[in-house]
Amino acid sequence: MSSSACHVTLRLGVAETAPGEGVVVVGGHHALGNWDPVSGLKMSTDEASYPVWSAAFEVPATSSSVEYKYVVDRRAHGEGFAWEDGENRRFAAQGGAWEQRDEAFGVPGSRLVQVAAPKAGEEAAPAPPAHTDDLPTTTEGSEASPEEKSMASEPHLVNVPSTVSMLQGAAMQRLASLSAFDQLVDDADQMAALRTQMEDEAAKLEDRPVRYGAKHLSTPIVIVSSEMHPWSKTGGLAMIAGSYGYEFALRGHRTMAIAPMYDDYAECVCIGSKSLNLAGGWHDVRYFLHRKVYGHGKVCDYVFVDHPCFRRSEGIYGPPGAEYTDNLFRFALLSLAAAEAPLVLEIDGSTYGQDVLFICNDWQTGILPVYLLYKYKLHNTYMNARSWMVIHNIAYQGKYSKDTFPVDTFLGLPKKLAGDDLQGEDMHLGRDCINLLAGGVRTADRVLTVSPNYAVEICSPEGGNGLHELLRRRGGEMRLAGILNGISDEWSPATDPKIPQNYRLADM
Repeated sequence: MSSSACHVTLRLGVAETAPGEGVVVVGGHHALGNWDPVSGLKMSTDEASYPVWSAAFEVPATSSSVEYKYVVDRRAHGEGFAWEDGENRRFAAQGGAWEQRDEAFGVPGSRLVQVAAPKAGEEAAPAPPAHTDDLPTTTEGSEASPEEKSMASEPHLVNVPSTVSMLQGAAMQRLASLSAFDQLVDDADQMAALRTQMEDEAAKLEDRPVRYGAKHLSTPIVIVSSEMHPWSKTGGLAMIAGSYGYEFALRGHRTMAIAPMYDDYAECVCIGSKSLNLAGGWHDVRYFLHRKVYGHGKVCDYVFVDHPCFRRSEGIYGPPGAEYTDNLFRFALLSLAAAEAPLVLEIDGSTYGQDVLFICNDWQTGILPVYLLYKYKLHNTYMNARSWMVIHNIAYQGKYSKDTFPVDTFLGLPKKLAGDDLQGEDMHLGRDCINLLAGGVRTADRVLTVSPNYAVEICSPEGGNGLHELLRRRGGEMRLAGILNGISDEWSPATDPKIPQNYRLADM
């Protein structure tokens, strides 16, 4: 390290990269390319540390701060650079060696940790100003709380405000997120009108880039979930799954959203049936369609799978504190019915066909990517189809006894091939365990979570609930990412009667 120099290591948790893509630091210093991403500081990662990326550089020790941002380099796919949203990040250059541990891509928040003091005889630069995100700056040897000392000693830390989130070796607190508000618009016309109103207001302000732009609009989307708002709901899963149908349709995809039919639903019409082989026998299911038209040709086909096993009086999954003994059958049947739907259901004059993207949600549909691989692709069906496994809550994984529910005779899958992908472990079952979520993680084309930070968290022993090594491996293959949930468009602060003051985007 040169005299009066500041050696900086930047660390960032980012899982939103595909094979061939990289992360670059750009900023107001020649070491950071002077805001030119082509000349910026390239970050690196590996299988052991992913999804944490890091890069180091050296600047003169001064009291001024260096502004910077993170950029994903997608030139390998012909898409240029993707800049993170929000205000510029800042680092105050002081003498010695420092680590700036930043929150996930596009998410504010950081923690500054000194890892080496200035050399003897050097004067340390004045301390940096307080961070605007209220996260403390810690210096080794200074007084700090036990939590801060623990965080400072951990080399692969991704910081979350008001929580401890480490990739290795420390306790973790979960930070709950708000999934939905109770003031929701269910009417399709009102939803579309509210969306138009909000977009019109946003258009009056400065242009803002869409973080997740629509691509491949010719690919039909098939969303599969055990819950779907407003027809069935126990928590946030139903809200998010229902919003997928709305969002993909609004962006221009042909969209189908599939869920069990737990009751008689209004304005649904039977459009077909299918006999499915499961548990050593054949079972007939019926498909009911509810079409929601959002205007301008935007439609979502909500399809409900009807079978007696779904119609239970004590709840969707079981009575309080328990689950139905046939839940594996119920949700394997849902997954099989969902796999058949794009092939057999003629909607608005045609089927969805084979070249679709399946979006599977949580353990209840974890076996769907396994079926796609070993029941369909193995026999030259769905060869161009893709599947995403979305993890909303990794604490629930769908574990069942292999001896009680054999992979071949019960699930109808090749015992050795699919058995390896469905293999799980459990403190009660041991290795005699089928793990539906693990099967989905192993066989899906992409694994997604509901936020970038959650993608980091589930790769840790504390947050992965036994699947952290598998998820790290998928991350090392660049097949794990987190997409941040937002507030549903059905809720509007301009009209909600339960908040103290109504407001609009233009009031900000």
